[in-house]
Order: sequence, then structure tokens, then C-alpha cells
Amino acid sequence: MVRNCGAGVVAMSASNWTSLADEEALSKLEANRQRWQRYLDQEVAACAEPGALDGGTHLMFAARLPRRRSTALQDRRVANGTLI
Repeated sequence: MVRNCGAGVVAMSASNWTSLADEEALSKLEANRQRWQRYLDQEVAACAEPGALDGGTHLMFAARLPRRRSTALQDRRVANGTLI
């Protein structure tokens, strides 16, 4: 999809890869600030793994368009070795 638009993928990640499981277990984790933060850190790391891309509910990505010269630069002509 990204490549079809002329861009390149810089990074990609899944989301909700492990958080769709047991709501009760997630509630217990969320109640403890340190455990919740550790869980979120692990979720982020796991979602960035290539195998997780097929298991998340959403995909997030960063894309970069190729650098293009401006139209003004493309329209410049060289006359006698000087850009005009």
C-alpha cells in the first residue's frame, strides 16, 4: 500500500498484539503502576517484531516520500553555463 503511493516504509508496528487476551489480567496489571509500565514496554517491543504484524488489530507505520526537486528547480534552464 505504501509503496503503491510512491513512498517507502521507515518503520512498522502492530498494536494490541497481547492486550486482547484476558481483560481481568490486564485490569490487575493496570492497577499496579510499575507492572503496567513494564507490560506496556513489553507490548511495544513485541509489536515491533516482524511476526507480530500478522497478529495485531491495527498496523501503524512511518513512511517517507522520496525527495523531489521543486517544480521551479526542474524548470530552470542552463544558458551559457549559467542557471537562469
